[in-house]
Amino acid sequence: MNDRMMKAVLYDRYGGPEVLYVGRVPRPEPAPGEVLVKVRAFSVNGGELTVRSGRLRLLSGRTFPQRVGLDFTGEVAEPGAGVTRFAPGDRVWGVLGRTSGFGSAAEYVSVPATRVGRLPDGIDPVDAAALPVATAAITALRDKAGLRPGERLLVRGAAGGVGNAAVQLGRAYGAEVTALARATGLDFVRGLGAHRAIDHRTVRAADLDRFDVVLDTAGTDLRAYRRRPAPGGRMVTLAFDPKRPAASFGYLAASTVHGRGRVRFFSGNPGQADFDDLARHVVEGKLRPAVDTVFPLEETAAAHRALEAGGVRGKYVVRVG
Repeated sequence: MNDRMMKAVLYDRYGGPEVLYVGRVPRPEPAPGEVLVKVRAFSVNGGELTVRSGRLRLLSGRTFPQRVGLDFTGEVAEPGAGVTRFAPGDRVWGVLGRTSGFGSAAEYVSVPATRVGRLPDGIDPVDAAALPVATAAITALRDKAGLRPGERLLVRGAAGGVGNAAVQLGRAYGAEVTALARATGLDFVRGLGAHRAIDHRTVRAADLDRFDVVLDTAGTDLRAYRRRPAPGGRMVTLAFDPKRPAASFGYLAASTVHGRGRVRFFSGNPGQADFDDLARHVVEGKLRPAVDTVFPLEETAAAHRALEAGGVRGKYVVRVG
């Protein structure tokens, strides 16, 4: 590793996918408690599209170039001082976390060891890149909603990256799963284990049944879906309306103190225990990666464009190298 530079996906202004390009930046060095990971693949997530578009520029600022990429799979290249859990060559997956921003769309990433888990044996690292965000579904169903066997679960955005994992996990937890997706994704979510699959464009929220748990990955129409939990039910959302972020955040904040049905909102920030749980589900066959399309690093913009177009079934994954 004599070359201290690396390839990374960058952008110098806010805008559409066309602003993305592959440039060269200094390769990071692992700080104490971090691991340097040689990235094999990462997936494209909705939150980074919103930031790249400039809709959150009050938070993301105007310092460029900026980076993309939230999750990753790869091998440990170098453990930082004090890290004993990982050694060079260990296969890992991870998420940068809410305080680290984006940056996994690169040849290397340095990340706290607490944000990394061991990749299960027998799973391809490119396929596995579809799964780190599944830790958000685990936290939502296991911790935030407390989903129990026999309960009725509604998953909005069921064909997407977090949604497809929620369908699989809901079935594994013993719930009766209803999946909302586009018409082109209905067979896909049925294949993941959904008991019922409904085209979200042909039904209003008010026409749906009542559910013990509503898991939302879309962030839109929250007022309407807030009325779908049955008495004693819970609603968890992992998203906000990207077209109206300020109003969406305001509504979520108000819902925690006003009204009968509180909406639980959180952003994924998984730790080692979450990755251990994720690996256990994969090993037990309860959760499998769902990869729609694999793109090379140089076509990251095309992956962003495809996700913006809608209709994804699983995850768009980008291979590095």
